Amino acid sequence: MSQLRKNPVREVPKRVCLISLVITVLIIGLSFYFDWPILLTVVGFWMGVTINLVNFRIIVLGSKSFLEKSEAGKRASMTPNIMLRYLLYGAVFLIAWRIGTSTLLASFLGACMVNFAFKSDGFFTMGLDKKEGLDLKERASIDRVEAFETEKDSMEEADSKQGEALEEEIEVEKLEKEIEEELEKVLEEKLEEEIKEESEEEIEVYL
Repeated sequence: MSQLRKNPVREVPKRVCLISLVITVLIIGLSFYFDWPILLTVVGFWMGVTINLVNFRIIVLGSKSFLEKSEAGKRASMTPNIMLRYLLYGAVFLIAWRIGTSTLLASFLGACMVNFAFKSDGFFTMGLDKKEGLDLKERASIDRVEAFETEKDSMEEADSKQGEALEEEIEVEKLEKEIEEELEKVLEEKLEEEIKEESEEEIEVYL
C-alpha cells in the first residue's frame, strides 16, 4: 500500500503540489500556443488548486466531527459542511469567470487535483505492490526455514538426550550385573567355606 493510501491527510497536499507544478509548466506552454494571458491562466489554476485543498481539509475535519457526534448531531453537521464547500467553490469560480475564460477553465482544472492525485496513485506506486508481495514471500520462506531449523535442532537435542538416557541405562544395567556377579561369588565362597568346616567337623567326630 502506498503512502498516499496509508496517510492521505499528509500525503495528498504533497502529491497535489507536485502534480500541480508539472501541470503549471504545461499550462504555460499551452498559453503560448493559444495566446492566452499566461499570468492570469496560472493564477486561475492555482486558485482552483487552493480551493480544492481547502475543500479536502474541510472534508477531513467534518469526517472527524461526524464520527465523534451522535446520530442527530451527524445529520445536523452535514448540511452546513456541504453548503460551505459549495459556497467556496462558487466564489472562486465566480472570481475566475470575472477575470477571463482561460482563468475559469484553469480554475476548473485546478479544482480536480485532489481527485487526480488519487487516480494517478497507481502511476507513482508502480511496481511497489509486487515488490511488497515478493518481500512477504521472502519473509515467509525465511520464517519457514528458521522454523525448520529450530525444529531440527530441537529434534537433534531430543535425540541426543534420548541417547544419553540410553547410555545411562546401559551403564546402570552393567553395574547391576557386576554387583550381582560379585554377590554370587561371595555367596559361593561362603558356601564353600561352610561346607569345608562341616566336613572337617565330621572327620574330627569320626576320629
